[in-house]
Amino acid sequence: METIGQGLRHPGYQQQSSVNTTFWEVHARHDELRHYALCRTVLLAYTSPDSYPHILEIGQDIAGSEVSMYDGIYQEALSQRM
Repeated sequence: METIGQGLRHPGYQQQSSVNTTFWEVHARHDELRHYALCRTVLLAYTSPDSYPHILEIGQDIAGSEVSMYDGIYQEALSQRM
């Protein structure tokens, strides 16, 4: 998340209009370490091949949720430009 925020602050993204990176900065500061700790805990606890399909299913659910969130942010940003 922090890397995304840093990337969005790149001058190339700031030329046409200023990109507000507050979401990424706050998200990284408050959630990123917990996210990685949770991932590590899950991966250490569920190491048997029998658990892989379940881990994959959970990962797909999380990725789908993030896609919806990012699409919502994008759609809102588009509506603000008008």
